[in-house]
Amino acid sequence: MSSASFKFGIPTPPSTNSSSSTRSRRLQPSSTAESSVGKFGIASLKFRVATPPRPRPLINFDNDEVCQPARALFGYEFEDKAVQLLVENGIDAERAIVKLTNRVFRDDAFDNQVTLYIAAKWTPSSPTTWLTVVESLKKYMDRRVTDTPGAEGLDFAVDMVAEELDRKKYLSLIRNEPKLEADWPVIKAKVFETLEGDDSTKGHMNAISLFRLGFDAVDVDLNPKTVFISLGYDSPENGWPDVLSQIQHLLDDFGHDLYAHMEHNVVFPCAFDLLPPQSTADRAAKVHGFNFNIWRPYKTAVDAGDDIGVATYLSRSDGELRDPMVGTLGCWVQVRVKDGLWKTMALTNYHVVRPGYDGFQLNPDPKSLTPADPGSVIGYPTSKSELWAADNDGTFPNHSNERRIEHPARVKHNFAMVELGKVMTVDPIDPSWQTLRDTNKAFFDSDAQVFGRVYLSSGYKQRTASGGRLDWALIEPYSESRIGRNTLPQKDDWLCKHYLPWQIPPYPTHGAQLGGWADTLRTALPGSGDLVFKVGASTTWTAGEFSRTKTDCSIREDKYMKQPKSEEYVYIGLKAQKDFVNFIDHGDSGAVVWDRQGDVVGLLFRGQVPDNGTTAYGLVMPIGDVFDSIKKHSGGRITDIRIAQFPPVSTGNSTALAS
Repeated sequence: MSSASFKFGIPTPPSTNSSSSTRSRRLQPSSTAESSVGKFGIASLKFRVATPPRPRPLINFDNDEVCQPARALFGYEFEDKAVQLLVENGIDAERAIVKLTNRVFRDDAFDNQVTLYIAAKWTPSSPTTWLTVVESLKKYMDRRVTDTPGAEGLDFAVDMVAEELDRKKYLSLIRNEPKLEADWPVIKAKVFETLEGDDSTKGHMNAISLFRLGFDAVDVDLNPKTVFISLGYDSPENGWPDVLSQIQHLLDDFGHDLYAHMEHNVVFPCAFDLLPPQSTADRAAKVHGFNFNIWRPYKTAVDAGDDIGVATYLSRSDGELRDPMVGTLGCWVQVRVKDGLWKTMALTNYHVVRPGYDGFQLNPDPKSLTPADPGSVIGYPTSKSELWAADNDGTFPNHSNERRIEHPARVKHNFAMVELGKVMTVDPIDPSWQTLRDTNKAFFDSDAQVFGRVYLSSGYKQRTASGGRLDWALIEPYSESRIGRNTLPQKDDWLCKHYLPWQIPPYPTHGAQLGGWADTLRTALPGSGDLVFKVGASTTWTAGEFSRTKTDCSIREDKYMKQPKSEEYVYIGLKAQKDFVNFIDHGDSGAVVWDRQGDVVGLLFRGQVPDNGTTAYGLVMPIGDVFDSIKKHSGGRITDIRIAQFPPVSTGNSTALAS
């Protein structure tokens, strides 16, 4: 993510008919130059000079196979040239980091490029000297490509960043400041008004949040109180300085010692990417960011916290197949239908099941650097299609056109088949791995992973009385055998995450079932720092602290509907014994959060992590709002709803619970 301010230290779609973009993400070039392979653009920004002008967040894969052809041809020639140019331009080369790496967009491993990466100290002369270094390096590398047999087609980037952009940042709550809490709604509104008043930021806001953010990992309360502003990748960064200056002036007027920070970033949907694990970088990113437990047999019953997804591949417009996104089965609930019976259903997010509707558009990225294997662009739904109607009006029971849901999700199954296949090539071969692979393959081949169908969903237009979003779906299981448990983690589960004793839920909840639900977010706002807990398909069991300042956000998928920004409740991950534990990540969409009594208080649906941040903050809908919305949206079909208590009692053809 590019940043325009750094006292301590998210993306919207382009304005075309798409809601996200991979290699089409480009910053506005500040200047252009020409090498032996043609013209190239250079972005010269505060704390960074880069060609091509790619926005952050970018991650380095230093030993990736993508770099191997370049390393085989040129060895460490480019690093040596970079050090030479640093010295010639008076830049501290001994302090700098210089390496050839595969620079990958954080949320899309198809958006990658071999890059000469340099991290150095930023000084007043850096805008001039760094531009000289980056331009000279790009010309040198392109000329060597032109002159070297076998190097045809190689394309190198140069990314020179300040140390501030290379260091980890720590996100934490602002505590015990009631005057700031009271002023925050006005501050937020004025910040948004300022953003909308400038062409470079108008219509590009993704989130306006408030927390501490900085480099101090020991005492996070020393990090600056930061108004964190994330903007879409199509917001031209060269227009930010004036806007940032205006915002900082208005913050100073409030007298809370606040600092403004702007960067390209996205309020991500906490659902897994639309990519199969093909490249090494992609696979490494998925293993790191998703709970790929492939060493056990698949199971019939689906539990709270398990991964789920729609039971189909997505057909891209060029005919290629892609895996749908992955979310979390939050918990099992029981709904009383109008005939008086209680039916057990699974609760998750609408956007987890959304790719299964007709009209979902997935296209190859037209600006991909590798046309033979491009990334994907999610398009807005076809007008008047089934998905267009679902986004606008939600969905109702329609068993003649079912949206089938599966566990495990197929991206996880595909990964398991590949990795188990590798294990079977090791000598001596353990026959148990062959048996596991055959058993799990047969499970999928017989469609046994399909456990239910979408019964009811919210769409994207519903709002709470306080202006928050509603993003939910109910899944009806095909049989009682598919209904798992709402079991909470054991004490050892929490201790393995290195949480401190006060950061884990109390003993009575260990291994117990979820209790009821608590309406505390609506009726008795928690105190700053009050804890909640969740189990997600990606990060498994984690704890978060409540922030008494809400986040304003815009969501990329519904921009075509011209939806207003929403105001959301926020939880932030905790610093445990060793480091921060990420509260959420991609794949956790649909997880429920519960309090110290084991009662559900909310439904997780989105999140965001600052560039180089050690943890994300999560956005949560009050469970009371979700339940009220379900009853209202059902049009009288559902008269009551509660957290499922087990074991269930079978009565006739319905899964029921004795009242």
